[in-house]
Amino acid sequence: MVKEGSKAPDFTLPSSEGGEVSLKELRAARPSSSTSIPKDDTPGCTREACAFRDTQARSRRRAPWCWACSPDSLASHEKFRAKYKLNFPLLADPGQGGGEEVRRLRREGDVRQEGDRA
Repeated sequence: MVKEGSKAPDFTLPSSEGGEVSLKELRAARPSSSTSIPKDDTPGCTREACAFRDTQARSRRRAPWCWACSPDSLASHEKFRAKYKLNFPLLADPGQGGGEEVRRLRREGDVRQEGDRA
């Protein structure tokens, strides 16, 4: 766990769109928009993911790179994305270390979730 007030260490997570995404890339892609999906294909997370999908046209004007982080596997992400036609990559984070840093970045203002104030 990162100590409050310190800079988040870099992490690299596999993406459902292939390849890997690092914290360094996320910071460079600012502004970006993110959401957290604790469990693929569950009622609450499906509503969240579909709402995020449906706001992408508006979000991409402010934050061109949109993504989500989840502890589920890439195989699970691929099925979930296809089933609900999700238009953003899901980063697989089974150890949830990256997800913790993503939440920290949101608090610090380095990344935003749809609905965050500018």
